Amino acid sequence: MDVIWAKFPSAWIRFPKAKACPLTTLSWSAHRTQGTAALVLLIALSIRLNQSHRKVPLEKQTAAVAVTYDELQRLTGFARATIAKALMLLEGMDAIRISKAGRASVYELPEVSVNGHYCQLPQGYLLDGKQDELRRLVRLPTNTRACLNAMKLYVLFLAYRNHRIDTTAIGYESIMTHTGMRRADIPEAFSLLVAHELVRASDESDERDYDKSKRYRVLGLGRVNTSADGRARSVIADRSVTRAAG
Repeated sequence: MDVIWAKFPSAWIRFPKAKACPLTTLSWSAHRTQGTAALVLLIALSIRLNQSHRKVPLEKQTAAVAVTYDELQRLTGFARATIAKALMLLEGMDAIRISKAGRASVYELPEVSVNGHYCQLPQGYLLDGKQDELRRLVRLPTNTRACLNAMKLYVLFLAYRNHRIDTTAIGYESIMTHTGMRRADIPEAFSLLVAHELVRASDESDERDYDKSKRYRVLGLGRVNTSADGRARSVIADRSVTRAAG
């Protein structure tokens, strides 16, 4: 089974300009659904950028894509006013840059093409057979604090995922530092991701025996198969959880 993935910007999480990770600035008390929408919209923009590269030679591909509010509404299910405020949040966190091209808005994902500054996003899995709707995300209870925490946890797992091993090794202390979540909120956020088949815990042993942190697997991706020279050759899907689109 082919694994369709898009590049998702991770430098703003892993190498923030400010001392603290920008995810810590998103809070339910200050932003409500707009905070959740910001992270879902970043996923949507990453997928739209990848889709825009179809049949475009590699040397002509850019890190910017023009997307209308109507498209973003169809992809995410959020209202226009929520989208507008959420995009401002993303821009303020240095996750995107916004410019105008006539009447259209152009969204740039900074450094998304730079090695080490992006991570894999399970595009095909999140769309789940659709092309214009993030079917697995529109089902989330986005009007809850737990959902905002869950989305912060999800993008953190993406950003720190080891693509060769297909898991993210991270402990509660690091999660709290990167997201601003309370320890007591982490189990609820993780349970929400599990319930919506977005992540699961992994108890598989790997080469990181020195790291005793918990392992998490983002569903819809796979372990990268490498050749003797260490170069990636293919992605081996997790067939137990990755279903055919339809």
